[in-house]
Amino acid sequence: DCFNCVMPLSLILNDYRLLIKNLDLCFTLSLAFFWIIYLKMAKEKVDVLIEGGKATAAPPLGPALGPLKVNIAKVVADINKKTADFKGMKVPVSVIVDTETKDYEIIVGTPPASQLIKTELKIAAGSATPNKAYVGDISLEQIKKVARMKFDSLLANDLKAAVREIAGTCYSLGIKVDGKAPREFIADVKAGKYDRELKEEVHN
Repeated sequence: DCFNCVMPLSLILNDYRLLIKNLDLCFTLSLAFFWIIYLKMAKEKVDVLIEGGKATAAPPLGPALGPLKVNIAKVVADINKKTADFKGMKVPVSVIVDTETKDYEIIVGTPPASQLIKTELKIAAGSATPNKAYVGDISLEQIKKVARMKFDSLLANDLKAAVREIAGTCYSLGIKVDGKAPREFIADVKAGKYDRELKEEVHN
């Protein structure tokens, strides 16, 4: 009799544990689903194609930002700062707005650094034997321009580091930087020889 009493009790306990486990899983999934919906609702993204440095509050940007209740004039000014180096080029811009705090992030889509370098130097292709046969020489101002254009997609946190990354691309293309082999230029940047020229702020 004792055995018969214990068996149903153990089964009940097992069923109870299974029920609690399933409830925990359901709660976790529900919570995850809630946060996914909440985060999606809390962020709104506006995508536009603009000419570098010439964004305005006119359509399509202004009407798209209006319902989000952000400071449109400030957003337009910030976009123009970030895209100033893209003068004459159409660039895709995304404005991600936090609908609660009204904070926003601006992301500028850009071609690969190699393409920007070649466009800047007006050459069709890089060298077939980089660091042996050079096909161009990018000036300090030009490489700074490319670094600013690509800043959002680089690992760098300042212009000095960004310029070094772009110089690395110049190495693979067979392009000198400021009259120097890319590795020599990178070493000089690391040594601080260009600190004065690379102190300017990057709008990120």
